[in-house]
Amino acid sequence: MQRRSLVLAIAAGLLFATSPARASSEPTITRAALDINLPCPKPARETDANGKVSLTCMDDTTIYMFVADIANRNESQDDIYQHNIDGLAKAINGKLRSQTTITVNGLNGREFLFDGAGIVLRVREFISGEVFFGLSYVGPVGSENNKPVATFLDSLKVK
Repeated sequence: MQRRSLVLAIAAGLLFATSPARASSEPTITRAALDINLPCPKPARETDANGKVSLTCMDDTTIYMFVADIANRNESQDDIYQHNIDGLAKAINGKLRSQTTITVNGLNGREFLFDGAGIVLRVREFISGEVFFGLSYVGPVGSENNKPVATFLDSLKVK
């Protein structure tokens, strides 16, 4: 995927991004444009060399992860979703159980459910303009519909 740099900061549970020296035609996430509810006080934050940002909350049995990235302009949304399905199935050595088109807080996206060896992966992905957002939950089989999981997956708001 082609990516551009994002600079992210976290303050009081609000994630916000700006893009340095960005042409006006390129996507920008403003300071108050993004809100996410991660179930831990201080999520681990990583930014890779391509500008992909992830926030992670993890304990002995579960992982909650949020990702923000720039979507590849040369791929259709369907292609982006399919590449992610293929990569996620491979990452957990599992299979796609279901795929659903969803709308959450005004964002259209897709939800995927994967089965792995003793784990379940529930993923919601959205493309808003040219920005890709992904929310993932990994946990024991049967936990994918628990209230904290639903709260996290339903929390993404792009204003």
